[in-house]
Amino acid sequence: MNDQTPYTPHEIRIDDGWSIPAGDGVHRRTLVKGTAWAVPVVAVSMATPAAAASGGPTLTFTQTSYSGTACGTISGVQVKRTTDGSTADPGKVVTVKLANGYTFADRSTSVSRTTGTDGLITLPDITVPARGGDSTFSATSDSLSASAPVKTALKSDGAYVANKNGPGGKYSSVPGDATPLQGNYFLKGNTLYHGDTVVASDVKKAAGYNTGGSTDYVAYVTTDGKAWLAQGDGPGGEKAAPADSTPLAGNYFLSKDGSLYHGGTKVSSDVKRAAGYNTGGSNDYVAYVKTDGKAWLASGDGPGGEKAAPKDSTPLQGNYFLSKDGALYHGDTKVADNVKKAAGYNTGGSTDYVAYVATDGKAYIANGDGPGSEHTGVANDSTPLAGNYFLSKDGTLYHGDTVVNTDVVDAAGYNAGNDDDYVTYTKADKC
Repeated sequence: MNDQTPYTPHEIRIDDGWSIPAGDGVHRRTLVKGTAWAVPVVAVSMATPAAAASGGPTLTFTQTSYSGTACGTISGVQVKRTTDGSTADPGKVVTVKLANGYTFADRSTSVSRTTGTDGLITLPDITVPARGGDSTFSATSDSLSASAPVKTALKSDGAYVANKNGPGGKYSSVPGDATPLQGNYFLKGNTLYHGDTVVASDVKKAAGYNTGGSTDYVAYVTTDGKAWLAQGDGPGGEKAAPADSTPLAGNYFLSKDGSLYHGGTKVSSDVKRAAGYNTGGSNDYVAYVKTDGKAWLASGDGPGGEKAAPKDSTPLQGNYFLSKDGALYHGDTKVADNVKKAAGYNTGGSTDYVAYVATDGKAYIANGDGPGSEHTGVANDSTPLAGNYFLSKDGTLYHGDTVVNTDVVDAAGYNAGNDDDYVTYTKADKC
């Protein structure tokens, strides 16, 4: 009843049972608080155009990169076309496209201009989205193309929990730039919250989950390396897992030497990756891959049995595995090929689901062995989350094909039994 996440070239999301390091650890995203009012950023410095084939026409942005501020404005962006790398090429149409929530002043994402005698076009002011975030400016002119990266720190102002298609409610005590976890938990620095309630204040990493209905749990490791399990508002009790292990959903812990524990009981050794989850009540499961690349599924204290997923796959919640070549398996059965990223979960008992995105960017939801069906309303190349949620590159959060909210920075979906899907998330306030 949870997510996973994921960390291979397939970009599996964090919701696959891996925990979030806090404090001086590495977060899924770096959240930098920004101002809510517009700050113009004037692009004036000139950069050397990229080298082109000798004597051939070129198209370049006049800066190699740009920067902005959330809710701010980037002004003076120019694109230059030449006939040979230096001679201006006037009278040519250049089209520039924006993405990831960046828009021109009229809210459009594309503009075409004709080069002047100097071979240049100057773009209208560009509005940076409320959530900030990095993007790329792209230009085309006939067969020529050019691009330039833009960097803007992410900005998040509020923490929320939502059920199914609704936007849910905002928490008053959780910092807006906390990291959302499954099970209605949030981690900010070393402080772990369950909703608005502080569970513990010396937490290094944590993994939340739900065991059905309103019963939330969180496995966490404190700054002194000790392992803990808490229900609801905690603080819970200490577990006998090795110091500084990585907590997973389902009361699992993976030590630095590859020992996998369920609470204080060793499940297996030589484990490389694992994704824990729960199927209701005390029924904990863990999908894992050993250092020899073989895939396993275990219940409780294990050790479980080997699965036929390809060697060195990435384990996900719900007994799913994603291979390096994009083959998605449910236990021993192939669900789909050409999968780029996926998030599995369980809805109670033997009912497993997986949200996934194919290499062509299309979003799908599948039950058990799949292959499931496409969500045509989800933006291309979104990130799948447990609970049938998807987060687009421009910060739009979907439950299936329905928009839950916009300007979302981070999210963790999960399930609380049957069709009772939930998502914790953080978002920016409107500009």
